[in-house]
Amino acid sequence: MGSSPRQRSWRSCFSRAYIRNQLIRASGPRDDSFGEGMYSEGNIRKTYLELAERGRKLLDQGASVILDATFSRKDQRELFREAARSAGAQLVSFECRTPGEIAAARMRHRRLEGSDVSDRTAAIQVAQAEVYEPYGPGESIPLDTTGSPDLVLKSAIKALRDRLADGASTSP
Repeated sequence: MGSSPRQRSWRSCFSRAYIRNQLIRASGPRDDSFGEGMYSEGNIRKTYLELAERGRKLLDQGASVILDATFSRKDQRELFREAARSAGAQLVSFECRTPGEIAAARMRHRRLEGSDVSDRTAAIQVAQAEVYEPYGPGESIPLDTTGSPDLVLKSAIKALRDRLADGASTSP
């Protein structure tokens, strides 16, 4: 997830509440270096804790919630697994997959348009990929996001329906 058309599509089909980590981090210190400023370990942890808390509060109110973030580390995903558990909610996680060059082109396009609050750059993307901790078997639904937002949304809906019909939940 992450691009504006995709966000609007997901939000309208699945959720009454859609929270992006970039909107929480937007008030933090700006820095394009991974590991520093808003991408320091402490600020990342604080952002994910706040994202999990906001999501849990909305779940407690009975809302369906989409939380949009990288979730590149297992400890980050565990925060959301616990938030869902504490709210008695079923958790489904999509692992969005796009080749790096396509993602980089999309980031450049959104920056030129000014259509996205994301501060992610190609350099940050590479740094995040280097520390990425893969999902375990059955923890997520892999989702090819190379296609158009409509195509990706259709694929996500089908995968979600299949997963919910199986009665299985996954971790973010």
